[in-house]
Amino acid sequence: MFESVKAVVNRVKSMTGLDSDGVPLMNQAFSVQNPRLVLGGAGTTTERNMQAGYRELFVGAVQAIRNTSAHEPLGVMEVNEAFELLGLASLLMRLLDGAAPSS
Repeated sequence: MFESVKAVVNRVKSMTGLDSDGVPLMNQAFSVQNPRLVLGGAGTTTERNMQAGYRELFVGAVQAIRNTSAHEPLGVMEVNEAFELLGLASLLMRLLDGAAPSS
């Protein structure tokens, strides 16, 4: 799980050129006011809400999975939970596939 979210973090760094890491990186990359990457537009209230919501998913994955497992092992995990966490990392990567650099 650690490696899958680490890959997401590294891809965001590569796509944005930002030097920050972890939660600060995600907040800066997916900011609603001044995003480096736009996830589905930023013009309407709905698009800004999507940007903010997806930013929280990226932040949550970093904070709950990558950061905690970097400091201590996640421990034994049920197979279904492992697949669900991999699914989350896959979703984040798919969102990055469609992300547009801000203009």
